Amino acid sequence: MNKNIFLELSKNFEIDDEWFSKYDMTRNNVPSKFPLGELKELTIKKYILRKECFPNEYKNTFTYSLQYDTEGRLLRSGSASKFYIYMDSDGEYCYGFKNNKRKPSEKELTEKFNKIKRKILDYINIASNDSPVDFLKYEKDISESVLIVILQFYTKDRVLDIVNKEVLLEAARILGLNFDDSENRVYVNYMVTKELKSLDEFKGWSISKLSNFVYKYCNESINKQNEIQKSDIKTNNDILVNEEIAASVLDKQVINKNIIFYGPPGTGKTYNSLNKALEIIDNDKYESLERKDRVKEFNALLDLGQISFCTFHQSFGYEEFIEGLRSNEEGNGFKVVDGIFKEICKKAIGDSSKNYVLIIDEINRGNISKVFGELITLIEDDKRLGRENQIKAILPYSKESFGVPNNLYIIGTMNTADKSIALLDTALRRRFEFIEMMPKYNLIDKDIEGINIRQFLKAINKRIEYLYDRDHTIGHAYFLKENLNLELLNSIMKNKVIPLLQEYFYGDYEKIALVLGGTCSKGESSKFICKEQIKVEELFKGKSDLNFDDIYEFSVVDNPNIDAFLELY
Repeated sequence: MNKNIFLELSKNFEIDDEWFSKYDMTRNNVPSKFPLGELKELTIKKYILRKECFPNEYKNTFTYSLQYDTEGRLLRSGSASKFYIYMDSDGEYCYGFKNNKRKPSEKELTEKFNKIKRKILDYINIASNDSPVDFLKYEKDISESVLIVILQFYTKDRVLDIVNKEVLLEAARILGLNFDDSENRVYVNYMVTKELKSLDEFKGWSISKLSNFVYKYCNESINKQNEIQKSDIKTNNDILVNEEIAASVLDKQVINKNIIFYGPPGTGKTYNSLNKALEIIDNDKYESLERKDRVKEFNALLDLGQISFCTFHQSFGYEEFIEGLRSNEEGNGFKVVDGIFKEICKKAIGDSSKNYVLIIDEINRGNISKVFGELITLIEDDKRLGRENQIKAILPYSKESFGVPNNLYIIGTMNTADKSIALLDTALRRRFEFIEMMPKYNLIDKDIEGINIRQFLKAINKRIEYLYDRDHTIGHAYFLKENLNLELLNSIMKNKVIPLLQEYFYGDYEKIALVLGGTCSKGESSKFICKEQIKVEELFKGKSDLNFDDIYEFSVVDNPNIDAFLELY
């Protein structure tokens, strides 16, 4: 569905006004029981209790009210872990989910709960003040679905009554908003709502009617797309023996099997590949984890072999990736050794109930035809084992019949400063979905010691784009540091940003100086680049008859002051 069709459908859209009027009246139920001004003092026993442990009191909690005190009841499904802190069957408070479940000390529990309360109040303030980019500053803990429902009750018409991530992303796609599936769901909902309310077609619509319309037609659009995918899945008697297995295959088709995150340096490609890998393995389990816990789980899956990681380079070949010959232990012959791709394929084939992920960092730096060889065709969706056009190949060294399993996902990262997509191997381009990762200024702290870092980086990138191209801009990740201050900013500029500019412009300091706001004289620190004139007569003393022009020497200022930052933008 495109935007024009979407808007056309709005002209004849009708709803059950009586039911929605009743639903709208229940919106005040939660704030009346738990006024906004009293949320700061909410106790943990007023936040959540377990029914079996407190049968007479659990209905008086905040989380019960969120789930059951309205007609909509968007939070009734799923486990209590969506509230981050919950009570287990023993009547003890804990946090986390399944293998990540933790029973904190009393001190830690208090800290965790206070953090949740602050986040809830901050989200309400952010929505009320119309500063949605600030949603992106927070780590994941309490479910984004819960936060959306809280905003429905405590802010007026700021978010749709929709928590389904797939529906929200489909609405964003239709409206032309550029979000990937790792984006904060509250932020997506807020921006979709804001865009819809700005359109003349929806003027005067209640948030209930708008939500109902969006859910209805975006869900229909998604179902049509799924039907197209489902029509492509045919049962293979050797592998797919019933409808349940076919359905499980369909579930695994929602995420493209072959993905490449591409963009300039420092735009979060590797970070997003980690998140995407965990999402593929078990999104429900890992979605609410904090960053450090996600990294821990990722490394654990690496150790288990459910995720594999490699980096392509000029010397990386078929032997390292698929299979090759190595000297045997006796040193008098050769043996076949499996490469990283063949190894994880074997694991995935032997454990078809789980998803497996291979991450290939810097995929564009390898010689694709040399690394993949004849197997480049086998990674295609419909050529995989169990699909209608499955293909197997005979490997050259082991003579084994080999195919790529349907539960293996390949995630690549590509630095566009090294090579643009236009120059990428055609065979690779046809077989991967490309997801662009560009600088996200809203993720950076806005003000550091009076410096607007967002505007600072944006100004640098606009100049790079003008003098070079957008593939060589500077990513936001370089500036995502804890306790960022002027000293650390100078270190980032000197050791990260300026070396990139030196590489981009091949040492042309005139252009580097243009990007960084000009030059200063030797001994000054109001710019990042110092420019000093070298006079010929002083350089070659006693040679006044030389017909040479003066030259200029450029150098990087050791410790630029705050003016170097402020005057750049």
